[in-house]
Amino acid sequence: MTVSSSTNKVSYSGNGSLTTFAYTFKIFDQSDVVVILRAADGTETVQTITTHYTVTGVGSASGGNVVFGSAPASGVTVVILRSQPLTQGLDLVANDPFDAESLEEALDKLVFMSQKHEEELSRTIKGSRTNVIANSEFTVSATDRANKLFSFDAAGNLSIAQEIGTNRGNWTTGTAYNARDLVKDTSTNNIFIVNTAHTSSGSQPLTTNANSAKYDLIVDAATATTAQTAAAASAATATTKASEAATSATASETAKTASETAKTASETAQTAAEAALDSFDDRYLGAKSTSGGNPTVDNDGNALIDGSLFFDTTNNVLMVYNLGTTAWLRTTPTSSDQTNINAVNSNSSNINTVAGVSSNVTTVAGISSNVTTVAGISSDVTTVANDGTDIGTVAGISANVTTVAGISANVTTVASISANVTTVATNNANVTTVASNISGVNSFAERYKVGSSDPSSSLDEGDLFYNSSSNVVKVYNGSAWQNVAPVATSVTVSQISDLTANATELNYTDGVTSAIQTQLDAKASTGKAIAMAMVFG
Repeated sequence: MTVSSSTNKVSYSGNGSLTTFAYTFKIFDQSDVVVILRAADGTETVQTITTHYTVTGVGSASGGNVVFGSAPASGVTVVILRSQPLTQGLDLVANDPFDAESLEEALDKLVFMSQKHEEELSRTIKGSRTNVIANSEFTVSATDRANKLFSFDAAGNLSIAQEIGTNRGNWTTGTAYNARDLVKDTSTNNIFIVNTAHTSSGSQPLTTNANSAKYDLIVDAATATTAQTAAAASAATATTKASEAATSATASETAKTASETAKTASETAQTAAEAALDSFDDRYLGAKSTSGGNPTVDNDGNALIDGSLFFDTTNNVLMVYNLGTTAWLRTTPTSSDQTNINAVNSNSSNINTVAGVSSNVTTVAGISSNVTTVAGISSDVTTVANDGTDIGTVAGISANVTTVAGISANVTTVASISANVTTVATNNANVTTVASNISGVNSFAERYKVGSSDPSSSLDEGDLFYNSSSNVVKVYNGSAWQNVAPVATSVTVSQISDLTANATELNYTDGVTSAIQTQLDAKASTGKAIAMAMVFG
């Protein structure tokens, strides 16, 4: 037979009920077909003959059927591919009859092998017929090229590139970054790739950082919309190029492959840009009025995420969302809070002073009820504060204060005769004289008494007594009281200089006149009665 068709592969969509699928090319053996089921996610599963399917039409130029035991599921693609073994089984023996059919069959198999190779080559990435790749080989071992990229070097030849790197998340200062690491600039949400290993420093944005030359921008969130438009334009261009490539079968195939690759790249870029824009849109909700309340969902209607932001145009303040408390928080203080902060700042020295006596503050907190009581008598406290000097003096004689407190009843008594105390204070010199002669005063108090009737107990010979009923001074002789008879010649006016008596009164022989007695009584109160007692004794 002749080979008039280059078809060596067919594909169908499973529906969960169909079990028979036709193939339209010749095979020489049932094992010359490969049956593959491709799932929607791209997973491919090679089926096993007799276990999963059987083959009919072997040797027929028009093909036959692949019959499954169980119908492929809906959404699964059924691929039937001729896979001609790369062997040659025809042996021509010299001088034997020439078997044209066997030779033709062998030639058919060679064509099938070529078609198999063409099918495989059509699925490879290759340069155009006018392109030049000086070296398409590489020698890097499987271990060394693991997790690395297949790329082109500076000369345009094949190369095993460095691995794409690790997503290091948000950029932070003081972090050791490796070449090709991916970092996010949180001030702009742009994504950068590190081109030189270094330890980060400074601050964001990375475009103005001192190490900005060590970062290359790979996702520009700020221009994501522009990237999306450009991606759509690239897709349109790719479609146009695919249409133009139809002018030549070979050129068309190459251009189609290139356009599909470009389309895939543009769609990938578009998806990445849209994802970046959506991520930014979910994080920053924009400017919103809060007259009707704070936002409860993001711009897509989804639940708010921790750290979401929006600008409150009602209060002119940036708000941040706390997922833990499900509440929006201000990023700046209110005007009243700022006033309080300023007040605290202006009193920072006092605050530091209080911090230095924190133990005392704790003590005061433990007697808060007493503090409240003191606060209720603040005017009295102010009065006491104004007498600080006197309080310091009192503190210096605290022992005396304690003593006085122990005789508070006596102090109260003295307070009730304050006029008398004042009188004594004006005669402090006389009081001092009495204090210096206190033993004599005590002795005189025991010797001299005043009353309306003569005493009859606690008497000693020589005791003196003034009887106020008879106005007579008496002396106790050891057994009885007798009137004192003064000797006029023994007393002169100069000896009793303070008495205002005349000679007649001093020569009075029947006791002491009332005028002299009055003065004697007065002198007794000043201590001079001691001298009088000595005169009359």
